[in-house]
Amino acid sequence: MRRHARPTPLARTNLTRLRANLRADAPTSWPRHLAQAFEILNKIDEPRARDLVIEAVGAADACARAIDGRVTARSREGARNKAEKALARLARCAGRAPAELRRRLDRVVKTVLSRGMCDAGDLQRLVHRAGQVLRKFRNEPAAATALRAMGFPESPDQRAVVLVTHIEALDPAVRRRAEEAVSQLSREHHLSWNASHVFNVMAMALSTQYPNNKASQISDLLVEYVRQVGEVWKAYGLRPSGP
Repeated sequence: MRRHARPTPLARTNLTRLRANLRADAPTSWPRHLAQAFEILNKIDEPRARDLVIEAVGAADACARAIDGRVTARSREGARNKAEKALARLARCAGRAPAELRRRLDRVVKTVLSRGMCDAGDLQRLVHRAGQVLRKFRNEPAAATALRAMGFPESPDQRAVVLVTHIEALDPAVRRRAEEAVSQLSREHHLSWNASHVFNVMAMALSTQYPNNKASQISDLLVEYVRQVGEVWKAYGLRPSGP
């Protein structure tokens, strides 16, 4: 059975402090799962059992941090995929919008691109300002489709634009690709600064998938964790037994 990555609280634990507490406190005051492990290992002797648990905690911490890294990678890949699709649809909608709506959207991108460079804030401003223009034309089919693709707020209770949250959640290296692509565009002739083209450039910059296809699975990490704990046991003269 495949095991998929989920956030692990241990990944946010201070390992140095945890180890110090395990050395200073009585095992009865340890977290329950560690106290239970100590009771099993205490058949050897108390000091060695304590040291063994503390060593194993180090392996567990490394495993938890690796799992947390994959959770983050999966989340960022999901954001990239959703942002790419939303931007591509936004580009198509801008391209087939009525002339007046196209002119207003083009004016938005020209205002942002006129700085000659683009950062994360500019990407978000492009989306926000385009959404504000589209809302004024929301009775037009192209505008209504674009607003849905962006996840633009439909009521005052919904403050965040979904597409903006996806952009914020991107891997920094992926977001930089979009920033650099738009920055390059801003250095080209202003006649190429139309909304459809700009949003398509952003979508293309996000089109590369996350390279690690194991990002959602953790079986290899658990195998490595068991191997490391086994090595710790062997170092203390123990031999893990099978079922």
